[in-house]
Amino acid sequence: MKKFSINKSGFTLVEILVVVALIGVASIVTTQVLLSVLRSQSKGEVVKEVKQNGDYAYTFIEQQIRNAKDVAMPGGILTITNPDTTTTTVNCSSGTMILTTQPGPTTLPLTNNNVIVSSCSFSIGNPNPGNSPKYVYLSYVVSQKGTGAPANIATQQYQGTVSLRTY
Repeated sequence: MKKFSINKSGFTLVEILVVVALIGVASIVTTQVLLSVLRSQSKGEVVKEVKQNGDYAYTFIEQQIRNAKDVAMPGGILTITNPDTTTTTVNCSSGTMILTTQPGPTTLPLTNNNVIVSSCSFSIGNPNPGNSPKYVYLSYVVSQKGTGAPANIATQQYQGTVSLRTY
């Protein structure tokens, strides 16, 4: 009688299932890490844009106020009298911060269309008229425009006091 020999150089079904399961788990973990990195990068871009817009607006207004001859608030709008006797107004009632210089008028948006400026307020103080310069307290909030994933919404509050150099 002839005996058949069985070739034992293959994998069992259990071994194959274990390998497939391990590859599946590794794939899921890798996908989750990749998605987390992409979400983090997206959030970082949104925060960067909001911060850049708010910082630019604050720096520009601060420079205008520091170099101004005088500041006033007719009608609740910050009006800056420049050294060359032109006037610059700062208006943020439309959701965008806008500087308008007269005569001209020359209009300069300080924020782009991807952000909204809200809760904008200015007030002028001068504790000792004649002995100290006027100062302007400014406060506003810059937020991402539109709707995004709640994890990707960025908001930054700005507030500070800027005094005139000339008095």
